[in-house]
Amino acid sequence: YAADRTTTESVVWTNLVNVTASGGTLQKTAGCDGCPDAGATSLQQIASGDGYFEFTAVETAALRVAGLSNLSAGTGAWEIAFAIRLQSGYAEVREAGVYRESTAFGSGDTFRVSIESGRVEYARNGVVFYTSTAAPVYPLFVDTSLFDSGGTIVNAVIRRAP
Repeated sequence: YAADRTTTESVVWTNLVNVTASGGTLQKTAGCDGCPDAGATSLQQIASGDGYFEFTAVETAALRVAGLSNLSAGTGAWEIAFAIRLQSGYAEVREAGVYRESTAFGSGDTFRVSIESGRVEYARNGVVFYTSTAAPVYPLFVDTSLFDSGGTIVNAVIRRAP
């Protein structure tokens, strides 16, 4: 990413449902424990070209889903085109709800969903563990679905062309 053509910034959350937001952190604070009735989307978007969404997983047990999507209609995990689903120490790649790949994770691990030369890649701690066969449809927003009470998305950042 050329420094003069892209910017990295904390996600600014909008469309908040049953969550609280502070900086790049999102936490489920209301709604049904275990239900997909909480989430938010980013105000920022990746309009075209390369970019990424990155966040840190703090708790390992809570079920939550985060990724990039061109839809921002609700809190359902299946609406997220390119997602990472976290629960019970496993991170699964889910594309529009369909399972693709998984890897174990621990507290403090960083996840990234990136668009690189038209390819969608999923990385844990900087190492790509899955490359999608699906092409991105722009514009892309950060989208989330938090199931478990207290579940978080921490240190969320987005990198995109200005």
